Amino acid sequence: MESEIKLTYFDGPGRAEVSRLILRYGGIKFSDVRMSFPEFGKMKADKTSSIWTKGFGFVPILEHGDFTLVQS
Repeated sequence: MESEIKLTYFDGPGRAEVSRLILRYGGIKFSDVRMSFPEFGKMKADKTSSIWTKGFGFVPILEHGDFTLVQS
């Protein structure tokens, strides 16, 4: 079974909105992980966080299996 796409961004429109729209329009199942600004601050403060390691402190983060794409 193929892994699901995971899109992590703030709870609102912005840099990830076009990706969300394209995935929905294409009928592609994905996890829309939304975080608040305080949650993002905690994530950036925790240098051992896996999302920090994957995203280098930037969002949005798009993950599919072992592939990770980050806004930089």
